[in-house]
Amino acid sequence: MNELLKRINYGFDGLIRSLKVNNFNSAEIVISVQDTEINEWVNVKFIIEALEEFKILKNPRMSNVVLSSGIKIKEISGLYYIDFAPFSDEIDSVFDFRQSDIYFSGKLLRWYFEEYSEI
Repeated sequence: MNELLKRINYGFDGLIRSLKVNNFNSAEIVISVQDTEINEWVNVKFIIEALEEFKILKNPRMSNVVLSSGIKIKEISGLYYIDFAPFSDEIDSVFDFRQSDIYFSGKLLRWYFEEYSEI
C-alpha cells in the first residue's frame, strides 16, 4: 500500500470522480491522480469489499471532490481503512478515520490503474 501511495503522491490534489456503494456490501471509488512513474494523470479505481463501515458526508464549507489532504490507508485489526478526506496527518486509530467526511473500511481492498478519464 505504501508503494501505491508513493506512486500517486498520496493522492494530493487528485479528484474523486465517482463513488458507488453496492448494497452496503462493497464500494467503488474512482479518483484521478498524477502517476509519478509515468508523469501523467491516471484514474485509480479502489474496491472495498465486505464493508464494515463507511461515511460519505458532503461538507458545504469545502469541496469533497478535490483531495486536498490526500489519501490515507491503514490496516487495523484485520480491516482496511481508506480515507479520502483525512482529519489529521497522522492516523493512529479507527477514531481518526471516523473523524473524516469520506472513509470506508472493509475486509478486502483492491485497486486498479485505468486510463485517465473525466467520468
